[in-house]
Amino acid sequence: MRINRNCSKEETCRTRTIEYKGYLKWQNYGSDLVDKQFDKALQIERSELLKDKVKSNKNIFPLVIDFNRLFPNISQIVHKQDSFT
Repeated sequence: MRINRNCSKEETCRTRTIEYKGYLKWQNYGSDLVDKQFDKALQIERSELLKDKVKSNKNIFPLVIDFNRLFPNISQIVHKQDSFT
C-alpha cells in the first residue's frame, strides 16, 4: 500500500512493486504469499490511500514496568480488574 500511495505515476509504482516483490522473495518470503498480499494491496485505489484517516479516541495508556520474577502476574491482575468495569 505504501508503494501505491507514494508513487504518483503508474509506471513507477509497477517498477517499485516488482523490485520490492523480488526483494521479499529473495528474503525467503513465500512467493505465493508475496504475490497474494501485493495483489490485495494494489486493489485499493490510490485516492483512498491518500485520504486522511480519523483515529479513534481511545483511553489507552501504556503500563511500563521493570520485569522482576518476584512481581505478581500483572497481566492476570489487569484482566481481572478489567472484567469488573
